[in-house]
Amino acid sequence: MRRLAFLCLLGLSTACSEPPPYAGDWRDLLRGEKDSKFGFVDRSGRFVIAPTFKFVAPFTEGLAGAYGSGGYGYIDKTGAWVIRPQFGHAWAFSEGLAAIEDRRRRWGFIDPTGRLVIEPRFDEAHQFVGGLAAVKVGSEWAFIDRSGRFAFDRRFPDTPNFLYWKSDFSEGVAVIKLKHGHFTLLAPDGGEIASLEADEVHRFRDGLALVRLPHDDRCHSQIYRYIDKTGAFAFPERFCDARDFSDGMAQVFAAGKWGYIDKTGAFALEPQFEVTGEFSEGLAPVKRDGRDVHWDYIDKRGKVVIAAVGDGRADPFERGVAAIDLHSPNGFWAAGARWGYIDRTGRVIGVFTRGSSRTY
Repeated sequence: MRRLAFLCLLGLSTACSEPPPYAGDWRDLLRGEKDSKFGFVDRSGRFVIAPTFKFVAPFTEGLAGAYGSGGYGYIDKTGAWVIRPQFGHAWAFSEGLAAIEDRRRRWGFIDPTGRLVIEPRFDEAHQFVGGLAAVKVGSEWAFIDRSGRFAFDRRFPDTPNFLYWKSDFSEGVAVIKLKHGHFTLLAPDGGEIASLEADEVHRFRDGLALVRLPHDDRCHSQIYRYIDKTGAFAFPERFCDARDFSDGMAQVFAAGKWGYIDKTGAFALEPQFEVTGEFSEGLAPVKRDGRDVHWDYIDKRGKVVIAAVGDGRADPFERGVAAIDLHSPNGFWAAGARWGYIDRTGRVIGVFTRGSSRTY
C-alpha cells in the first residue's frame, strides 16, 4: 500500500495519474477546448474527456458527434468511440436515429450502435423531428418516416427553408417555402393547414411563428407579426422588428428600443434595451447601452440577476449554465479569444482559449 502511494506521488503509475472515467450524467457535459482541440468538461470546469478531438458536437441521447482520423463518428460520456470515425458528415442523434453521409456522399440513418437503419440513398438528410425527417432527392425535398418510407407523395422545391433547417415538424407543423413570397403550413400527413403570402415565415416556437410582411406606413422596412398553427394572426399587434418566441417571451422593437412581449402580444417588459437576447430558463441577456461590451442577465420582471458579464457573445441558459465570451477583442472566432461558462450566480465555470486551427 505504501509502495503504491509512493509510485503515485512520483507519477510512475499510469493508473494513479489518470482520473477515473466520467460517471455522471451525460447531460451535464459541456464542450471545452485547449490548443485548438476539443473535449468535454464537467460542471466544475474540469476536463473529463480530454481535448484531443478536432471537433465535437454537444451530447444528445447519450452520444456526441466527434471528428477523428477517419472522419466523423460518435463517442460516449467516457470519451470512447462507440461508432468509429468513418463518415463524411454526421448529425446529432434525434429520436433514436442520426443522419450520416457515407463516402459516396449519400445520406442515410444509423441507430446508437452504428447499425444502418435506413440505407444511404439521399442527396441530403436532416434530423428526425416529430417522427419525420426531411431528405433531398435530386433537386427536391420530401419527408420520410423512421422506416425510410416516404411519409406522403408530395415533393417540395429546394429553398433556403430547407437549406437552413427551417422546415421540420417542430411542434407538429412544418413551414414550407414554395416560392418567393409563398409559404404553406404542412400537417404530418402531408395535408395543407394554410397558405400564406409573406416575405419570410419562421418555424413555430412556443406555439407561434414569426412572419415578416412587406412594410407599411409605420415602419420604414418590413413589419413583423405572429401567427398561430392555423395560419391566423395570433394578435393584432405588429412591430418594426421582432424575434421568435422563447420561454414564453419574444423580443420586439418599438419606439427605438427593444422590449419583450408575452403570448397575448402585450408588453411584459417595455422597450428599454438597445441589445437583447432570448429568454431561456427564466433569464435573458440584455444591454441597455449598446456600446457597453458587458451583458446583464435579467429575469422576466426585468430585474438584473447577473450583472456585467462577458464582452461579446452571451448565449441563453441551458441546464443552468450559459456560454459567454470572456475576452474577445478581435471577435469570438479569432485565435486567442477567451470564453467559458457561467452558472446562474454569474460564477465562471471553466476558461478556454480559442485556437487558430480549423481543419475539420
